[in-house]
Amino acid sequence: MTEQEQQQEIERLRKELARTKQLNQNLSDLREREEIEEKRKKNLNFVQLYKKELMELRALNAKDPNALTILLIMVEKMNKQNALMISQNNLIKILKKSRPTVSRAIAALKESKFLDVIKVGTANAYIINSNVFWQDNALLKDKAAIFTATVIASGDEQDKKYFENWENVKLKQLPLLMDDDMPSILEDKTKNQGE
Repeated sequence: MTEQEQQQEIERLRKELARTKQLNQNLSDLREREEIEEKRKKNLNFVQLYKKELMELRALNAKDPNALTILLIMVEKMNKQNALMISQNNLIKILKKSRPTVSRAIAALKESKFLDVIKVGTANAYIINSNVFWQDNALLKDKAAIFTATVIASGDEQDKKYFENWENVKLKQLPLLMDDDMPSILEDKTKNQGE
């Protein structure tokens, strides 16, 4: 083998090694994303809470028990981005309280920084403070930069009548895809060679 052929072979092997390293990295990244997604799925049925916030929750309960009840309802129904949409009419029906009572409770929650309210047309979307409650990995809880929400609607707000039954209410969510959530597509050379 000539020196030039040896150099060409070395260069080919370097490129093959770099390609193999990249494929290994892609596979490693894909497995890491799959593990994160598996952990996220496990986190869907529980909510995390910092102990240091328990004192604030007790103070909220002393100040306005209705506010704490509304907060707990919202935390129970929020999505992974700590958001949901629910009308004040629904909160009034759930709590069996007056509109002023519900309005004061929501104002107390905003004032205490337990939630924020975003107007969506004539509706309100509520964002629960992720420094108090969250459902995702603690290291990832502040990375949800795109707003999505669980939407809760009752029958008398719709054209068709139905009785409120939390077990049968179908919640719809728009998917939240972030750059690091996009799947990697790896070429399978052996598969392509057979075609």
